[in-house]
Amino acid sequence: MPKLSYATFAALFVLLSMAGAPDMAAAQGAGQTFVQDDPTAQIQAQLKNNTRSQFTKEAFIKLANLEAFEIAVKGDLSWCKNDKKCINRMMSITTFSCIADACAETGNKDPSHCVESSPEDKDQGNKMICNVISDPGPEARRAVMQVVPDASEDGLVEGAAYLSALKGNADSCQEQIKKYKGPYGAQWGLRWYSDLSGCRILAGQRTREEEEKDLGTWFESGGQVENCLAIENTEMRDACRASKGVPPNLNL
Repeated sequence: MPKLSYATFAALFVLLSMAGAPDMAAAQGAGQTFVQDDPTAQIQAQLKNNTRSQFTKEAFIKLANLEAFEIAVKGDLSWCKNDKKCINRMMSITTFSCIADACAETGNKDPSHCVESSPEDKDQGNKMICNVISDPGPEARRAVMQVVPDASEDGLVEGAAYLSALKGNADSCQEQIKKYKGPYGAQWGLRWYSDLSGCRILAGQRTREEEEKDLGTWFESGGQVENCLAIENTEMRDACRASKGVPPNLNL
């Protein structure tokens, strides 16, 4: 199990934008050398400086980073190659799974072994971490964020949701995210729709190719709500219709 420092505890739950870098030494020890360059960063910069009509469907799908979910299912970090964003998401999912195992009824109740160093108050830290696993509600999230100032509520929600998906429950994963974000609308962006795709991929409900095909259809809908009907997945079709066919905001 790759380990991360407790100083970046929040990053264990931030599946899309992990604050700390992955343990490259551990990755190299596994026989794979990773570089720090992130191909998706170049795409993001390009898209930021251009209108939606000036970039491709392929670039849009790449930013969704759905391959990381597929890789998490396979459990082989080397598939990420030199994509830092993919490595971060993959390692975050793996670390979160480690914490969940430690907090389980038959676990040792010491999730700190999933990270490099222990919190100052190990007992309190372990209790809070396990609380957010067993009851991932606003109260448990706030308790974590009070002790860990850099903790991200977005990331805590994502982590708990993904745990449900890893147990095979895509519906619970999606509902947790939807309860947090509210009805589809302006507050939803590509990150969160990618999360919903991740729920379905991690739970084995759909493949990455199926999700990417639907995302591509949404991208090409051209702001025409009737074109959303070509999207196969009901959840994504509903999201497309709610946005009147306009593809997700890249910055949310």
